[in-house]
Formats: sequence, C-alpha cells, structure tokens
Amino acid sequence: TPPFDAIRLGRAVTLAVDRASLARRRFGDGAVPVCQPLPLKVFGFDPAAACPPDPAACPPDPAAARRMLEAAGLAPPLALELHCSPKAAATMELLKGDLAGAGIDLRLTVEPWGELYPRITRREVGFFVFGYAGFCSSGLFMLDNLLSTRGSCNPFGYSDPGFDALMGRAYAALSDAKRLPVLQ
Repeated sequence: TPPFDAIRLGRAVTLAVDRASLARRRFGDGAVPVCQPLPLKVFGFDPAAACPPDPAACPPDPAAARRMLEAAGLAPPLALELHCSPKAAATMELLKGDLAGAGIDLRLTVEPWGELYPRITRREVGFFVFGYAGFCSSGLFMLDNLLSTRGSCNPFGYSDPGFDALMGRAYAALSDAKRLPVLQ
C-alpha cells in the first residue's frame, strides 16, 4: 500500500536513522545495533552483513534521505502513522527525531498488544512495529516462522517463492555446515 510500496521510502528511513545513537540512547552503551534479521548470537547470523563496527563508517544522512523521498515523489513533510505496543513506544519516540530530520513526520499510535496484533492479522494496520523472540538459537526457525509464506508468525502476508525455496533448502541440509550458507 502506498507509500510503503516505494522502495525508496525504506532506503530513506535507513539513511535517516542513526542506529548506533538510537541503540545507545535507548539501551545504554553496551547496545549493539542490528542490521539484519538475525542477531549476533543466533545461528545463521551473517558477519558480512553486520553493521559496521565503527558507526562513522555508515553515518546517517538526513539530507540524502530527504532527496530520496523527493525523487520518489514523496515530498517532505511526509506524515506516517506507526502503530506500536507500549513496550516499543519509548524507542519509537526516539526514532521520531531521526526521521524528522529527513522530513518524515512520524505519528505514533500506541495500542495494547492484545488489541494491536489481531488488527495486524486482519490487515487493518499498514505500518507497525513487530518484535519476535525465538524459542531456540537457530535462525532457520525464526526466518521461516516470520517470513515464509506458510510462516506461523507471518501476519503480514509476506510471500516470496524464492525465499520459500531457500527455507526448503535449509531444512533439507543435514548438517549445520551445509545449512549455514543457505541462511546467510
């Protein structure tokens, strides 16, 4: 749904957000920003796709983000409504400042998770924060549950036959050594 079908919107958000600062401001000096679906200690984490160890190597660029929005026909100020649970609200409040620098006016709608999740599954909410806590240390189960067409925790209706095929290959791999490159 517009404007989220414009890939440049996601790229602009990525350029606007100071991940290192956001992680530090919200969770303290020991926080590590995540730049991929799987965190550091989960099997399948790809070190090659990790955030740069030096935040200066990938600084936020709100001006470039603003230009990208303009090029996509999403001239700032762009008003977006983000739905989140009370647990995510403090982090999203911090995110608002980064996005404002790029011309994105983030408006938060905070709802109890028990009310928000059913609305997400009925596709009544277009832009939301969704967290996931895995029950094991394998990225295979996390990725499959969240992003495969048949995923049990895929309320967004995401479907990609290529991704589903990758998950099938990962399940078919009989050793971690063969499974790891498929996940990465």
